[in-house]
Amino acid sequence: MVNESITVDELSHVVTQNDLHTIRTNRLKWLRNINPTVNNPFNFISTNSEPNLELLKDQISNSVRNLASMEEDFLVFPSDIDAEGEALKARFGDAVDKLCKVLKKKTAGKGT
Repeated sequence: MVNESITVDELSHVVTQNDLHTIRTNRLKWLRNINPTVNNPFNFISTNSEPNLELLKDQISNSVRNLASMEEDFLVFPSDIDAEGEALKARFGDAVDKLCKVLKKKTAGKGT
């Protein structure tokens, strides 16, 4: 039994391809403007300037796990993964720089 009381004259899209492109372009511009190091750096140096390497290890491990779990998200874009990867690289680089600075202070005067 077919009900022919409903007819569709013209198929209209609620969101056009142009709208989707605009949303994606604006989103990418927004992602590029984020400074990931400033937004969420690894906090592993205590107030007495002693680095907590166990805490740093846990933070890096959790960040890598979060990056890997992004593939399970329903609405994840490749640009999201790129942004998260870049943020992780920036955070790791920042942590290495801070650790080197602390270690240099501790070893100042040695070997001279």
